[in-house]
Amino acid sequence: LHNRYQAVSISRPGMVWMLGGRDGSNILQDNEILFYPSSFEGNSFEIKSWKWANMKMTDGEAWSAGVPDAMKVLPMPLTGHCAVSIDERFVLILGDGTNQKDAAGKFIANSEPEPSNHIHLYDFEMKKWHSTYENDKELNHMNVPRMNHACIKYEEMGKTKIMVAGGVTKGPDSDYELIKSAEIYDYEDATWKFAADIPKIVTGSKLIDVSG
Repeated sequence: LHNRYQAVSISRPGMVWMLGGRDGSNILQDNEILFYPSSFEGNSFEIKSWKWANMKMTDGEAWSAGVPDAMKVLPMPLTGHCAVSIDERFVLILGDGTNQKDAAGKFIANSEPEPSNHIHLYDFEMKKWHSTYENDKELNHMNVPRMNHACIKYEEMGKTKIMVAGGVTKGPDSDYELIKSAEIYDYEDATWKFAADIPKIVTGSKLIDVSG
C-alpha cells in the first residue's frame, strides 16, 4: 500500500504485520499484512502464495475477511516507534513520532513528527487496541516522549519487563534533542521507572538480549 520507512513489523503464524511508519512526509496510521502460505481457521479462504493484504488490493477477500478491523489502523499516526511481542495474545507498541495537532486537536497531515510518550497494546484474542492515547486506565505513559528509540522485552524475577532507551525527544524550546536515558516498564504492574543511562547518546539503535 505504501513505501514505508520507520515502520515496525510483527511476525505471527501465517503473517507479517506492518504498522505505521512514513511515506515521504506523510506519517501513517494505516497498516498492512503480508500473508504467507497458510490456511486460516474460521475463514473460507486459503492463502497459497505470498500476498500483501491492504485496503487497495485487487483481491480484497484476504483484507476484508482475513484481517480484523482493529489491525487495519493504529490508534494514532506513528513513526519511529518500536514494538515487542509480549506473548501469543498481546503486542505492545511504545513511543513514536506523530503528527502535530491543530487548535481543534486534530492531526495535521504532513506536519513534522512530534515525539510522544504513548503506548498501545493490541489484543489478538479480543481484536482490539488498548491505548494511552484513548485514555486506557490499564496502561501508563512512558516518562519521556521519544521516537527512533530502542526497546526490548525480557524477564526479571519471573516478571515481564520492557526497556526503552535512547532516541529523540523535544527540549524546553521545542528543539529536537538526542537522549541517552533508559526506562523500564513492569508489564504486570503497569509502572515505569528510570534505569541507568546508556553510555552515549544514540538514535535508531537496537537492543538485544545476551544470555538473559
